[in-house]
Amino acid sequence: MWNLFIGLIAVMLANVFFGASLAKLKQEFNKENLLNGLFKVFTIIAGTGLIYLCGYLNPNIMVVEIQGNIVNLIEGIRLIAIAGIIFYGGKSLSKLVETIKINTAVKSIENTDAK
Repeated sequence: MWNLFIGLIAVMLANVFFGASLAKLKQEFNKENLLNGLFKVFTIIAGTGLIYLCGYLNPNIMVVEIQGNIVNLIEGIRLIAIAGIIFYGGKSLSKLVETIKINTAVKSIENTDAK
């Protein structure tokens, strides 16, 4: 579980940093946007940590249905972290390609049909 949590933080921060780098290169850098991105990352870290703590203390409480599966808080975090890594990982790689100006197509594999 910690691998997913740390991985999600890493790709979210990478996405923010690559976005800032691209904005700087395009002379569109906005400090407010950078701070908003970092605020988003750190509030997600704090909120997810608190949800995990509650799930750890109350593992038998089923709280949500995700993709047809009824899950507890920890399993819900695991599933959402995987989806977040896919989403932010794809965005980060696209921004990396654009930043270093590699002429290659990067297409996200996220499932846009998921509910």
